[in-house]
Amino acid sequence: MASTKILNAKKNQVSEKVSSVKESTFFGIFSNSSITAQDENIFRREISELGGNFSVIKNTLMWRVIDELNLNDEEKSEFKASVKGPIAHVLVDEENPFPVIQKFVDRLKADDSFNFKFGLLEGGLVDSDSFTKLTKINNIEDLYAQLVGCLDSPVSGLVWTLDGIVSSLVWTLDEIAKNKSNEVV
Repeated sequence: MASTKILNAKKNQVSEKVSSVKESTFFGIFSNSSITAQDENIFRREISELGGNFSVIKNTLMWRVIDELNLNDEEKSEFKASVKGPIAHVLVDEENPFPVIQKFVDRLKADDSFNFKFGLLEGGLVDSDSFTKLTKINNIEDLYAQLVGCLDSPVSGLVWTLDGIVSSLVWTLDEIAKNKSNEVV
């Protein structure tokens, strides 16, 4: 049976990781099967320089971290299902997590055995399809620009539609006024 000291150390490790995840802007889990220790250290340093924290954690501890996150049961089970085999995770505390995400994209392109599993961006779940879409964003300003573009299109359409209706109404009222003035004369 594990000693109380070891259990307390693991509980502290889980609670520290949970608070780090909750405070981060991006948290991602990646498969990590073929990376050597030397490559891992180099990659960890590169991620650190960009404002991220890359590390390896045992699956059982990661499951406990996931249990402590503010997710519903379905999200937790989906998240836990992605934690299989050797995994690594990244935490980004920076306001703009996209340089770190882009570094991971470069790594994913170079190494087929290194795959994104699941993650959180600003507290929202990110699956592998969503992560692929995120990789096309270089910085937070691009994301805001895309959001404004998505919002602008329907609003612009509404403005043009209302403009057309108002123009038609004005034109119709003008024609009625002309007809009335011709009848009076």
